[in-house]
Amino acid sequence: MVINNKLIAVWRNIKLSYENAMKNISHETGLSVAAIDILLYLFTHGRTGTAKDINHILEMKPNLISSHVEKLHQHGYITREEVGDDRRKHILVCTEKAVPVCLKARQIQRGYFKRLTYGISGEDYEVLIKCFGIMNDNAIRMK
Repeated sequence: MVINNKLIAVWRNIKLSYENAMKNISHETGLSVAAIDILLYLFTHGRTGTAKDINHILEMKPNLISSHVEKLHQHGYITREEVGDDRRKHILVCTEKAVPVCLKARQIQRGYFKRLTYGISGEDYEVLIKCFGIMNDNAIRMK
C-alpha cells in the first residue's frame, strides 16, 4: 500500500528533522540527541525517573540507556540516588549543570514543533493527536 510507505517516510523525515534541529545543542554539549532527550525526560519528571521509566517512555534499548546515563553522570549532568534496599535501582536526578542545557533544549523543541505543525489548524491538530494515540495503542498491542 502506498499509505504504508508514506507513513514510514513521514516518520523518518520527522526523526531526521528533529535530530537536525537538535544538532547545535548536541554539538555544544558533546551529548547525543538521545542523551539530551533522556536529560529532558528527567528534567521534566523531577525525582521520579529511573532507567526503566526512560525505556518505557522513550523506547530506547536498555544498553543504550545505560550508556547515555553513564555519560550524563560522568559529565555531571545527573546524579544517581539509590531506591530503598535495592542497590540496582536508582532515581536519576538532574544537577544544576543540566538546567541551562534543558531550558535551551526545550526552547529548541518548542520552535521545532511549532515549525513542524505550521499550517495545521487547531481542529486538524486535535484529530492528528487522536489518530497518533490510536496508532500508538495499536502498535503497543502488536509488540
